[in-house]
Amino acid sequence: MLNFITGYLPCTHHHFDMKTNILTLLCLAIMALTSKTALAQQSDNTKIPNAYWASFGAGASSLGALSGMYSVNVQIPHNWLVTVDLDGGANRSGKTYDTNYSQSVISFNILAGKMARQKFSLFTLSAGLGLVDVHTGLGSYGLQDAPYINKDQYTLGIPIVIQGYLVGLQAFGIGFSGNINLNTIKPTAGINLSFALGRMQTHTPRF
Repeated sequence: MLNFITGYLPCTHHHFDMKTNILTLLCLAIMALTSKTALAQQSDNTKIPNAYWASFGAGASSLGALSGMYSVNVQIPHNWLVTVDLDGGANRSGKTYDTNYSQSVISFNILAGKMARQKFSLFTLSAGLGLVDVHTGLGSYGLQDAPYINKDQYTLGIPIVIQGYLVGLQAFGIGFSGNINLNTIKPTAGINLSFALGRMQTHTPRF
């Protein structure tokens, strides 16, 4: 009986060691697969870096003549976008029977918004707060000694900006930008043909 017991115990111990080794190998395999998946996900994330670009454009203004826009844009996590923007519009100098006048609106804005990216395109929609300068020039027409009056009025504005670009190269985009500025003195709107330079193409093209 004793021999039977003593003969059985080593077998039991050996069987227990086999189970332990199998479980250890399974744990190591799971850890290896998990690490490989995490590294693959990290590699995929690094393939899509954050975008940033500077843009400039010119077009038409609701004031009746030219519109212009300059901006610097930086993407932050979760496809949010921070934009610093300078835009403006001007009308043509007008003349009546005895006066001439001109008017321009320039605003400096800080905006936040969202962006959507595809392989060869990029779109943004932003809103924010800005300082608006409404400049008006007024004078008498045909009277050389009559003073020409320049008047500047300042107010806060709420800018809304949309941008869309086709991106054919890593660092260059061409598209449009539209802006609306809501303020208490002279609300304006404009649309521009725009060009952008920076990290525009955020997906690696595959042919």
